[in-house]
Amino acid sequence: MITIDEAKAIMKAGLGKAELEFVTTLTAPLFWVYRDGAGFRARNGSAFFLDTGSGPFGVTANQVIEGLRKDVAERGVVAVQIGASSRGDSLLFDLNGKNEIIAAHAGIDIATFRITIEEIKQIKKTALTGHQ
Repeated sequence: MITIDEAKAIMKAGLGKAELEFVTTLTAPLFWVYRDGAGFRARNGSAFFLDTGSGPFGVTANQVIEGLRKDVAERGVVAVQIGASSRGDSLLFDLNGKNEIIAAHAGIDIATFRITIEEIKQIKKTALTGHQ
């Protein structure tokens, strides 16, 4: 077993940076814009991608999906996107179509949704397969 000081030294030597860089290849913002009076407001969450051998799927918190559904119903959402739009590598997210929910559970706060490998590549992300 390593000491706390040894763990800190390992992280400072580059492991922390490497882990952060790896995680950012798997995760993407999931955000939506709705009308708020005379302007617009945005809400967001995050998602990551898995492929367990039967094709990729996205994972997010159930509360993110429930917040999106509520805003769609009550606030007039005008756009839903996944990815970093400021860099131009985002795509429209269609909760009731191509990105439909596969399963969701409020108790453990998880939701999975459909996404293709091509869409994951379009937003310049990777699906975690267990081989990484």
